[in-house]
Amino acid sequence: MTTISQPAALPFNAPHTGPNSLHSHKQPEVSGHAPHLERHLEDISARVDRKTIDHMMRNLDSKESKDYFEKIDTLLTPDNIKRLARGPGAKPHIKALTHIEACFNSGSIDKVTAPLEWKHVEDYRKAVEAELFELAISMLNAPWEKSSELARGFLHAEIAPHILHGLHDLQARHKHLSEISTLVKNILESVRDAHSQERQQDVSRGYPVR
Repeated sequence: MTTISQPAALPFNAPHTGPNSLHSHKQPEVSGHAPHLERHLEDISARVDRKTIDHMMRNLDSKESKDYFEKIDTLLTPDNIKRLARGPGAKPHIKALTHIEACFNSGSIDKVTAPLEWKHVEDYRKAVEAELFELAISMLNAPWEKSSELARGFLHAEIAPHILHGLHDLQARHKHLSEISTLVKNILESVRDAHSQERQQDVSRGYPVR
């Protein structure tokens, strides 16, 4: 069974306007009548593409990004995926879910996050170099007996925590989207296997198979 790490949630009908709030909310359910689910799947599928994902991953703290990813989290629960992938009229739903799975798999997300991770690393390197430069100036201007104290202070200082947090959030979102992709893939494969078995049983019983 695939276990998905759970990010925070906003109401599903929040306006389309930025993922990774660490505050825990009760996640609303998107369930009920099939047309309700279908509309949300159609909306989300249309907004799942590399350009949009790249924009959202670059702005994880924005309300637009949070709303975007939380709508995905709210819709793509195991029960909702199964409901959409089964029954009459499921073909377009399966196509949309397959599209989402392909966009969120690890290989696809890597193409988006790799340059962003590199930028975080470069920004952090520059921040450390700036702090080292300040340390060198301080040590040159300080009395000799203060040098060790300044060096120890530097070693214990937290440098650019916002950059490290941003990198952590980016990696956490990458992991979560990959987990969603795996969940969708596994359920679709299960549905296909069940359908194939039903067809084989119908053939063995002499029923007409379309």
